[in-house]
Amino acid sequence: MRNTLSLAIIPVLMGSLLHGTCVAAQDAVTIPNSFVIGTLPPDSSSAHIDGATQTLRTQEKQKAVLGSLYTVVAPIFLGGDGNTSFIRFYNFELYTTTVTARVVGFPSALQYGSAVVAVPFGASPQYSIGEIMNIARVSLFPGDTGVSLYLSSPDNAVAYQHVIWSSVSRFFENMTLCNDSSLSDLNKVLVNVHTSRLSDYPSRIVLHNYSANPRNYDVFITDARTGALRGKVVVSTSANTSYLIPFSWFEQQAGYFPGPNEVHVNLLIGASEGSSAPYYGVVGHLVFNSFFQSYTNMTQSCSIEG
Repeated sequence: MRNTLSLAIIPVLMGSLLHGTCVAAQDAVTIPNSFVIGTLPPDSSSAHIDGATQTLRTQEKQKAVLGSLYTVVAPIFLGGDGNTSFIRFYNFELYTTTVTARVVGFPSALQYGSAVVAVPFGASPQYSIGEIMNIARVSLFPGDTGVSLYLSSPDNAVAYQHVIWSSVSRFFENMTLCNDSSLSDLNKVLVNVHTSRLSDYPSRIVLHNYSANPRNYDVFITDARTGALRGKVVVSTSANTSYLIPFSWFEQQAGYFPGPNEVHVNLLIGASEGSSAPYYGVVGHLVFNSFFQSYTNMTQSCSIEG
């Protein structure tokens, strides 16, 4: 159950975008098997591997896919071609919660094991796919070429990001995909913003005030690993004005000097008038890649189903 602070940070989306929309009926087209990148084992204890026995070959059930049991993260990049997946977990609750990542092999559909990670309030710790597989004690059987992750959490206000990094090109991208609406659609939380310690990939914060009046916004800075508060900045915006702000500016305004290991922080952005006030802000997180001289949009994050 969500607590009141979580609701204040993350308003509940009301209604459906497709309400009242008429869509012409079409014949279903089967997706070729060559496009399949993961399958879900049955939701039962028998889905777990017993030792090295490979007995489970059950394909994922339609009920499990359409239900609210898991959040699927795929495709996962294991690093063989230089691309590696990193998963970030964000917690909006007032207390430390957990996320369970079930590691499922492909094409076997075997559930190799589960990694359970603790996530403090306001934190968004990052794990490589190798670290997750190590926690789950996973070693792929011959014949399996990849994995997918099935995420769940006992709490509602938990999110994730899926980022890939290329050790060859030094390029990274936000690969997060949401089933319906993402937490970032609500434009109040930006996760794993780069501090000045990552000088080759500086973060830029997009802020637009679409009100017809000047508005103030509270920007809370928390450590991405621990959730500890690192500073607060109240920004004043002009009416109907957009801004592109280097995060280093927020560091200066907050008197925040990141330590050697403080490379990621989270920003919680709200109206200064309080949680009950109308929210007229639109925010985003862009990272400038100095090697490619280009921007990457890192705003998207998605909720994890319970």
